[in-house]
Amino acid sequence: MKIRFCFLSIIAFFSCVVAFAQSSYPSCLDELIEQTSTQHMKNSCEGESKFLRIDMYSYQDTLLYLPVFERKNLCPDYVRNTIFYNAVCKVQIQIHDGGINYRHQVLPSWIDTKQLKFISVIEKEQKNKEEYFTNNAGSFIVDENGKALQKFYLSLNVESLWIAGSHIDWQTGVADKPEATSENHTHCSAFVAAACQKMGVYILHPPQHGQKLLANAQYDWLQTEEARQNGWMPVTAGNRIQLYMEVQRLANAGNIIVAVIKNPDDSKPGHAALVMPKKIEEEKILESGPVVIMAGTHNFNFISLKNGFKNHIDQWPEETVRFYINRSKSIR
Repeated sequence: MKIRFCFLSIIAFFSCVVAFAQSSYPSCLDELIEQTSTQHMKNSCEGESKFLRIDMYSYQDTLLYLPVFERKNLCPDYVRNTIFYNAVCKVQIQIHDGGINYRHQVLPSWIDTKQLKFISVIEKEQKNKEEYFTNNAGSFIVDENGKALQKFYLSLNVESLWIAGSHIDWQTGVADKPEATSENHTHCSAFVAAACQKMGVYILHPPQHGQKLLANAQYDWLQTEEARQNGWMPVTAGNRIQLYMEVQRLANAGNIIVAVIKNPDDSKPGHAALVMPKKIEEEKILESGPVVIMAGTHNFNFISLKNGFKNHIDQWPEETVRFYINRSKSIR
C-alpha cells in the first residue's frame, strides 16, 4: 500500500511540473529573446528575427527552455546555434550545426543529447497573459527588483526638490540661483535626467541641452541612434491599453521606463516622467494608465499617467505619449 501511495505521489508531482511547464517560462527570457531578435535583424545570416514560441525540455532533473525563431533561407556558411537555458536564464546546453564544412558540436562535450526530453510548447501570448493577470485577482504585482527601483525613486525626494518656479541644479533638484529670471519653469525633464544619471544611464541632459524645453529635446533624442547605443528602446504593443499594461509590468520588474511627450508648439514645453513600480489593479490601468513619478507644476511620487500628463493630452486613451525602456540597465 505504501509503495502504491508513493508511486501515485510521484506521478502527481510530475503532473504538476508538466502543468506548470505548459503555462509559463522565466521572465528573464524575454530580454534574451529581444536581444536575439535584434542581433538577427542586424545580420540576416544569423537567423530570423521573428520569435515564435518557447519549447520546454528536461535534461536529467533540470527543466530547460529553448526559444524558437522563424526559419528562413540562410547564408551558405550559416551555423545554427540551438541554446537551452535553465530557470535563471543561464546557458546549459549549446548545439552548433551547419557551415560550409558541416560540423556538429555539443557543449559541454559530455552532454548526451539523447537524454533531452521534450515536454511542452509555451506560447508567448499565453505567458504574457499570465503575467498580466496574476494570482492576485487582476493585480500587477511588484517583484523584488521593482521594490528596489521604487525605493530608489522615493529616495530622490522629488516632492521636495526640482520645485517649479525656481532655478535649480538639474542634478540635485536644489534651488541654486534665487536671483535668476530664466529657466525658472517646471523641471520634469531635469528630474528624469538626474534619476537616470544616478542609475548610470544616459539620457539627454545639460550641458548637451539646456533645461529649457528639455523634454521636447529628449523626445526627439530618444528616437536617435545615439539613444539606442545608450540602451533605449521603444516599448510597443497592439493598442494603448496593452501598452499601459506592458510598461507597468516592466517597471514592476525593475526596468527603467521613461514616458515622454513633445509639445506640438516648439516654443512650449513637453513633459517627461518615469514609470513608478506599484502594485495596481488592472481596472485602474484601464481607467487612468500606469503610475508615474514626476516633477512638474506639482511634483508627485505616485500619480497616474492620465492625471500627470493631463495638460498635454486631449483624449483618453491618449495616442501621443511615448514609452522607452533602457535595456542597458535595470534594477537586479
